[in-house]
Amino acid sequence: MRITYIGFGDFHRYAGMKQLCHFAQEVCRQGHQAQILIAGKADTVQSMEESPLAEVVELQFVGPFLTRSVRQRVKDFKPDILHVWTPRQVPALAGLQLQHVTDAKLILDHEDDEDYHARYQQQAWRRNWQQGLRRWLLPLNLARNELHSWAKPLQANGGAFRGAYDGLTYPRIMKRAQAHTAISPNLVAWAKERSPDTPVYLLYPGANLELFSPQVDGGRIRTKLGLKERRVLVYTGTMSLEIFTWFMDVLAQVVSIDPDVVLVLVGEDRFRIAAERLAEERGLSGNYYLIGQSPYADIPNYLAAADILLQHALDQANALRLPAKLPEYLAMGKPIITFAEGIGESLDDGIHVCKLYSREPSEAASHVITILGNPMLQRKLGEGARELACKRFDWHKNGAELVQIYHQVLSQR
Repeated sequence: MRITYIGFGDFHRYAGMKQLCHFAQEVCRQGHQAQILIAGKADTVQSMEESPLAEVVELQFVGPFLTRSVRQRVKDFKPDILHVWTPRQVPALAGLQLQHVTDAKLILDHEDDEDYHARYQQQAWRRNWQQGLRRWLLPLNLARNELHSWAKPLQANGGAFRGAYDGLTYPRIMKRAQAHTAISPNLVAWAKERSPDTPVYLLYPGANLELFSPQVDGGRIRTKLGLKERRVLVYTGTMSLEIFTWFMDVLAQVVSIDPDVVLVLVGEDRFRIAAERLAEERGLSGNYYLIGQSPYADIPNYLAAADILLQHALDQANALRLPAKLPEYLAMGKPIITFAEGIGESLDDGIHVCKLYSREPSEAASHVITILGNPMLQRKLGEGARELACKRFDWHKNGAELVQIYHQVLSQR
């Protein structure tokens, strides 16, 4: 069996691409062949913890059309299945075009609220073109021969042609799909509602249970950051100034009760200057570390350094998403504070995780203080988290499940 995966972004930045790569590895280990088309740099696969067993190909376009060389690479591979990993923008556009040049079955993988993203892309495209037209009509710009200035906004949406095309490709590829996979029960229901006549399969993501394990020693990170005797909260993943502000609101309330607590944030840090100013204004400069992006192989060491793993509650798509970090958090066997929406509905509060039922920082702060003051609760939450990870988020089990899904799809008429 041959599977071509079409992914969104590169392996270094996007957690969903790491999931894709792991699934491709498992499929290859079971004796099948895989090809990964990536909307980014192919060499970012080096950030993964093992060399890829699949062929990795960079997607290339001329305007909205795949280059002939990319189409030929896929035709020569002769896939049985095209698995589009999030049906938006580049993957959707590539999937539609490649379905025309192969005999492959088309499967869409859903990790998020794609309706939301499609609306966002259409709005962004309209804003870019409106801004460009305003500059085009501005006589001063024309008089100064600054034609390059109006063109810039048209290029701001991941390529003007592909951005404009996204509003058309998403509904088209949803209609063309012969099956769907979705990473949470909520997303399965979402996909069934939109494609009632097409099979939808639950495909949980996973974690490397050997790499993310209670046996990982966090002492090196604690020593490096000077945290040996302090109580540590850790978050890894998507970062923004809004998210950072929420964490500072939580931290301020925790530190007012326990000044020894430190928050370690691992993720993008393009807002670092504003973050440092905010932390200084709140008197928290000595209570947090903004690490920035870190190699994937280092993430387990940061998680192992934690007393509590903390997930923010600000995601607009919480009701559908399963954050890729959550299986890794669970696998570490640490107490976890996460949101109650979406995938949280399938987790037992007080057994697997400690749930947040609001976005109020005071609720998260209260949970932090409670857990830090109760060693028995820490142990109970950690053991429950690890047990669930082994049961639900094992790469090997979920990879075998994906192969069975492929066999069922190929057996369809």
